[in-house]
Amino acid sequence: MTGASRARHRYDGPAIVAVDGTSVPVEAHLRRETGGTWGGRVWTDDPAVDMNHVAAATTLLLRVDQRAASFTVDRVLDQHAHITGIGIAPF
Repeated sequence: MTGASRARHRYDGPAIVAVDGTSVPVEAHLRRETGGTWGGRVWTDDPAVDMNHVAAATTLLLRVDQRAASFTVDRVLDQHAHITGIGIAPF
C-alpha cells in the first residue's frame, strides 16, 4: 500500500469517507482501542470540504482499501474530524 503505514493496531494513510452517497478522499490516523472500539482523526486539505457537513451527515462510512466501517464524529476542528467507531475496524 503506497503512502500508508500499517501496524496491527493502527493505520496512517489515505482513506475515503462516504457521506450520504458522496465520497471524500481524506488522510487518516486511526488506532484500535480496547473494548471493541477504534478511532482517531481524518482530515483533508481541500477547502471545499466542510467537515461540519460531514459531521451532520446521516450515513458515515470510512473506507480503507476494500474494507469499510461506520463511525461517528466526536468533534470538528477546521479541516480535521475526530472520529469513533464500534466493532470491526476498517484496517
